[in-house]
Amino acid sequence: FPVTIHKQYKTLYVDRPLLNGEHLVEWARKAGFDKVLDPSDMHVTIAFSRGVVDWTNFKPKTDTLRVLSTDNRSVIPLGDKGAAVLKFSSSRLQSRWKEFVDGGCSWDYPGYQPHVTITYNGDTEKVDKTPYNGPLIFGPERFKEVDLDWEKKVKET
Repeated sequence: FPVTIHKQYKTLYVDRPLLNGEHLVEWARKAGFDKVLDPSDMHVTIAFSRGVVDWTNFKPKTDTLRVLSTDNRSVIPLGDKGAAVLKFSSSRLQSRWKEFVDGGCSWDYPGYQPHVTITYNGDTEKVDKTPYNGPLIFGPERFKEVDLDWEKKVKET
């Protein structure tokens, strides 16, 4: 009998957890951030598709991704939720984001800029903006449906 692959149309959120988040937290405290995300919440988002997409178009990456220190890092405020983030460059993440968009995922912004959120308590004026320069080590991709109530689950200390 032929095997039928059922299409799975739903929203799609993809991220990679930051495996060495405790190093970023240590840096953030020294830089002067009052509150920071719990290391277990730190990640880089790759896809945030509010529009439904066929998940069978994508296979999760299961490798570890290392982003070494570069001059292309900065600490900036981002969005309207009080976020302060560590912005960085990664051609692998950029390419992967493009795969999701080309594969039918929606994206709410004009482009993609990899970043890890440090805090949502966002006053970046009083902190040392010298970016964290250690390696960023990301785990395998995690696929989930988009959670529009994600803000209620953020843990900061």
